[in-house]
Amino acid sequence: MRILFLCSSLEKEKDGIGDYTRRLAEAIQNRGNQILLLSFNDKYIKEEANEEEVVSVIRIPQHFSWKQKKEKVTSIIHKFKPDWISIQFISYGIQYRGIVFNAIPFFRNITRGYKVQVMLHELWIAEEKEASLKDKLIGKIQKVAILGFIKKIRPLVINTSIPLYNLILKRNKVNASVLPLFSNIAVTSDSNLEWIWEAINKKSGITINKTHRAEFLIGGIFGSLYYSSWNLQSLMMQLQKTQRKVIILSFGKLGTTEKYWEEIKSNYKSFSFLALGPLPEVKVSQCIQAIDFGIITTPVLIAGKSGSFMAMKEHGVISLGKKSDISFNFPLDLDNLVDTYLQQVGEEQLIFDSDLLKKKPSPQLKNTVSQFLNELKTH
Repeated sequence: MRILFLCSSLEKEKDGIGDYTRRLAEAIQNRGNQILLLSFNDKYIKEEANEEEVVSVIRIPQHFSWKQKKEKVTSIIHKFKPDWISIQFISYGIQYRGIVFNAIPFFRNITRGYKVQVMLHELWIAEEKEASLKDKLIGKIQKVAILGFIKKIRPLVINTSIPLYNLILKRNKVNASVLPLFSNIAVTSDSNLEWIWEAINKKSGITINKTHRAEFLIGGIFGSLYYSSWNLQSLMMQLQKTQRKVIILSFGKLGTTEKYWEEIKSNYKSFSFLALGPLPEVKVSQCIQAIDFGIITTPVLIAGKSGSFMAMKEHGVISLGKKSDISFNFPLDLDNLVDTYLQQVGEEQLIFDSDLLKKKPSPQLKNTVSQFLNELKTH
């Protein structure tokens, strides 16, 4: 098949959807398909750019008018002659408030006469009861725009990233299926963890080796801390009850959330904390292999769209997250909406048993590629 992937931006390591699309496209191309990647609203470039890498890439800058974009993209599509156009849709990649009315004619024009698959990476905001009035108003406008986009484009295949979004779509009479995301962190076969133990020793004077590794309980945070979602207090209180020595590792970029990391450190001085900072992919994989459990501050109902959580899952590590306290105007079956690689942290006592916190690694990319191709082949 000839498949053209269309997304907002393709700037490496700065656009999560772009990175996802690049990796998905490369894996699909490796199965004998012809692929073109095309960004139509790329804020990271000033001029149209072509990249000849593993997968061919064309990038169109954000500042072009919708008319210019339509002409450019239409010409590229006609030249490539795809069997399918895959739109990797995220409203905030199109308009800063996530309101996409102006883009609907563009999508309708460029896709006319082609088979279309849409991946809805996110929906409208503020479905939860606790949302502010301002967010609810914005969410209602976003909802009208996104449902209007689907009605005008009439895609043959609609996917979304997590079960909660699929439930919301079904309640709005949109027939979709969940196409699970995957991690950008591959499981490394290099199991050398000595550099981690050495870093812990240098920072805190703690010596860890295979002989007495079981004396320690090591948690890991990959990336940013969404402190407004969870301040980790309920988890820290549970960890204080364990007889093991607690170490919390941070790896990856904390960014503006570093101040929250420092606050947690100052509040729980009986634990050892170590921030390793940004690391190459292999070392991130080694960190995940070294820990007993992951910590995510993303709400558990949407954890499946978190790269940090998916990295833990693909390594077979259970993540701990705040027990869901979000309510909706429709019933939720949490058993089907919360991933089995997640444990919710509430008042119930957790059992910090390494055997319970480790599961079989769950690499997702191969399965996602198979599902993606199979769904296209049915049309």
